[in-house]
Amino acid sequence: MGWSAYTHIPTGARRVAFLQALRQRALPGSPVLLSFFTRTGASRYDGFVCKVANLFRALRGRKESVELGDHLSWSYSHLFAREEVEGEMRDAGIRLVHYREAGDGHAVGMVE
Repeated sequence: MGWSAYTHIPTGARRVAFLQALRQRALPGSPVLLSFFTRTGASRYDGFVCKVANLFRALRGRKESVELGDHLSWSYSHLFAREEVEGEMRDAGIRLVHYREAGDGHAVGMVE
């Protein structure tokens, strides 16, 4: 999934469901490429924005929460830390074999 498209899927649950559906259609041992925007950790600013956004979402009765790394500018995007990518792939039954943050990040996994 190139051109950083993975970064535009909101919520970890939806991303894992997407990867699970992809895994069901792939042969064991097939490679999976994801490209995305990266972040190196949690900044204080990002943490503050996440907390304030979730407060307003709760006041409006929204069920889905904003996640650390979510951004809204010209469109929605989620900036990933390595642990998130690895965890979402693992939850979908895909083993991470390569990860790179330089430029737009990318990861390669193998369907198990």
